Amino acid sequence: LAEEKGVDIGANIDAAVTLRGSVDEIRVLFANLIDNAVRYTPPGGQVDMSLHRREGRSVVEILDTGPGLPPGSETRIFDRFYRAAPPGVEGSGLGLAIARRIAERNSLRLSVENRPDGRAGVLARVMLPE
Repeated sequence: LAEEKGVDIGANIDAAVTLRGSVDEIRVLFANLIDNAVRYTPPGGQVDMSLHRREGRSVVEILDTGPGLPPGSETRIFDRFYRAAPPGVEGSGLGLAIARRIAERNSLRLSVENRPDGRAGVLARVMLPE
């Protein structure tokens, strides 16, 4: 999908991590987050993923250059079937709900918010256990 849309995907890994949990579930968690980032990013945009240490914990961040979250949607984005998508973006509204449940079952903290740098887009952050 990224190739079809001309979305540039980058990765920066600054830390080595060992994670205990369900391999299949964690794969689905990250696949959903990356898929959302690519789907919401317009053609020619960017999706950057990073793994680094922050405040003594390993953190995975997925940053996109999509439209960002509409005002007021922040409290509902993890609800099943809720979609904050602009017209033309396909989906069922289940990806973030599934991601949140997987994160909880595997002792991970998941947050999704508008980019903190003032640019349009979303930052999905997964904090790994200490």
